[in-house]
Amino acid sequence: MTALDYEEIRQLIARYSHALDFQDLETFANLFTPDGSFNSNAVRPGVAGTHTGSDELRAFAAASGTHAAGHTRHTSNSVLIEGDGVTARASSYCLITHDYGVPDKGTKGPFSGISRTGLYIDELVKLDDRWHFKSRTFRYDGDEEALSRSGKALPAGRSFGSYEVKLMS
Repeated sequence: MTALDYEEIRQLIARYSHALDFQDLETFANLFTPDGSFNSNAVRPGVAGTHTGSDELRAFAAASGTHAAGHTRHTSNSVLIEGDGVTARASSYCLITHDYGVPDKGTKGPFSGISRTGLYIDELVKLDDRWHFKSRTFRYDGDEEALSRSGKALPAGRSFGSYEVKLMS
């Protein structure tokens, strides 16, 4: 992989957050391969489960926005990427913040806070010289899968749902 590949993948991850948070449904769907999928362990209808293909991805993004369009920020950090220049895998921590409106007069800042934290697990592919998500999985911290990792080293080859976690060196 080239330095440009790494940066393009980081930009793909950033475009995902911006498109989802500001409800740019077409851009959101185009970040995935035509048969790409997003899977979340959320419990809210329309957001939970696996969403495959452009129509389902747009519907997922729209359902996500009905709760907090324009008021939620998905921030990915500590991004790890490995690949061969054609395919890649990435994982990143996610911090989801939310603003709750204009602060009352006399307060010192916006009324906002951390909404959730979690982990993104990505399978990526380069098509027509651009990186796309083949699959993107989100797991909220605090669920059974995440709790089973707490305070313990994650051994190489450990299964994480349908994704096999491989420690990157």
